[in-house]
Amino acid sequence: MLTWVLVAMGGVMGSVFALLMLQRPTQRRLLLSTAGICGLFGVFSAYPYLPTFTTPVTFGFLGTASSMVLVASAPPAWFGTKSILQSAVAVTRRLAVYCAVGVTFALAGYLSVRAGTTFYVKVLR
Repeated sequence: MLTWVLVAMGGVMGSVFALLMLQRPTQRRLLLSTAGICGLFGVFSAYPYLPTFTTPVTFGFLGTASSMVLVASAPPAWFGTKSILQSAVAVTRRLAVYCAVGVTFALAGYLSVRAGTTFYVKVLR
């Protein structure tokens, strides 16, 4: 039961964050928030301490915030009925950029925590 409460709390925080980001959505703001959310997702997926608390809150927060920002990041760009292919290419390109940024920052966050943990265990202990 506590796990679902923590996921719900994370979802509420993610919804509030996404709504704050989407009040004035610019390309740069949406791209930076997507990068930050995915980076946090990578960090908390590799975080080895307190997993019973951080995991549900993280997945609730990031699942809600990332889905809202991703949906808003690719508004339909319909140019008309004669240019359906051009519209599809524009939307696909925009989503590809957001997915590439998300994967890159998620990997960077994950690797930073894993590298820091390995460094601490091997060198500082």
